[in-house]
Amino acid sequence: MTVPDASTIPAPPPQKPATPDKPVGSGLVVTATDVQIVGADPELQQVIRNTIKTQPGGQTSKSQLDQDVAEILDTGLFANASVSSRPDANGLNVVFTVEPIVVREVRLSGAQALTQPVAEDLFKPQLGATVSPSELTQAVQRINQWYAQSGYTLARVITLEPTREGVVIITVAEGLVGDVQIRFVNKQGKPVDEKGQPVTHRTQEGFVRDNIKLQPGQIFREDVVRQDLRRVK
Repeated sequence: MTVPDASTIPAPPPQKPATPDKPVGSGLVVTATDVQIVGADPELQQVIRNTIKTQPGGQTSKSQLDQDVAEILDTGLFANASVSSRPDANGLNVVFTVEPIVVREVRLSGAQALTQPVAEDLFKPQLGATVSPSELTQAVQRINQWYAQSGYTLARVITLEPTREGVVIITVAEGLVGDVQIRFVNKQGKPVDEKGQPVTHRTQEGFVRDNIKLQPGQIFREDVVRQDLRRVK
């Protein structure tokens, strides 16, 4: 039997790096070599990047990607969101695909002075349009400005919550008057005398109450208070 010369034996083909052909397992941690966002404008893309934990060059896993999708939806800015991934030699290419909501309706919570037509007018640039966080912020500022110009100096927007159905829920606190107390003061502006007793006046408390418009349960208005003060002086 002739033994072949080793130099004549063909070398085996080079081995390619093994890459998974299935989605990354929930417990397997890999490097996210690239993270892309599809379906969102630059403003919403930045919101997503600030929300998700999967970042280019960082570690991720299937469970983390699923959590990222949940976090995106929790912002209320997107009707749908999904994630896909493709393995490469260095890790995983990740693509988040989103569908931003279209603002279709404004709902008020806690409002008495602010009416639905006024709120819709102040939110007009957003109604029927793709949601814009900056525009929502400007709408809140317009509402607070409307309150201030209308004399409701204690009223303001507390929260603004968009939903996946395109409804923006605006919760406001308008500064309800809990109680109205009448106190007389002396020339020094103190409500008690030198003995610590409440200061009295020839004007009866009932007369004062009959001449003021601000009542418990009403929304505090600075102009109404000023008018009341002028009437009882």
